[in-house]
Amino acid sequence: MDKKIKIINSKIIVSDFLKKFSKNKKYFVITHGCQSNIHDSEIIKGILNKIGFSLSNDIEKSLIVVINTCAVREKAENKVFAEIGNFKNKKKILILTGCMIMEEKNINYLREKFPCVNLIIGIQKITELPSLLEKYIKFKKNIIDVVNNNYIYEQLPCARDYNFKAFVHITYGCDKFCTYCIVPYTKGRERSRKFDDILNE
Repeated sequence: MDKKIKIINSKIIVSDFLKKFSKNKKYFVITHGCQSNIHDSEIIKGILNKIGFSLSNDIEKSLIVVINTCAVREKAENKVFAEIGNFKNKKKILILTGCMIMEEKNINYLREKFPCVNLIIGIQKITELPSLLEKYIKFKKNIIDVVNNNYIYEQLPCARDYNFKAFVHITYGCDKFCTYCIVPYTKGRERSRKFDDILNE
């Protein structure tokens, strides 16, 4: 493993404000893309559960809606834009994360056309979801935080979708920068987890 890669044992801090705000409130998660995105969504659910929100299977009854995006094909991006359009007149807290938002052209387009998107958070900044969410709730100003820091976050809360199988990250990102591939731009440089951390998960 590259010694320059910083490994962070994450501690999700939930303020008393958020604990009180989240009481009896629900969230809904929409996931596009690969198994890596599915596992990222499980981590997002784990964080939202830790805050105090509860998962819902009814998007209409959910205050928070998270869309975890994919950027492998243009069709996947167009599908997300169509989904976002459904929230223009709904009183939801709409959060976007995932690969698609790591492209500057998409950030600019979302900022211009979709003010209904309240938080745009890079998947590597998802540990800051509680503080960013609290900031939005208090000040009602949309937030964009997508900086790729190329760290590895361990010990994140996770709400697994299945009781008979589990996705586990072994590595993140890629260093190859092939002309046809977007992974190094959306997932960052290649980072390998320690064997013991993989085994523990």
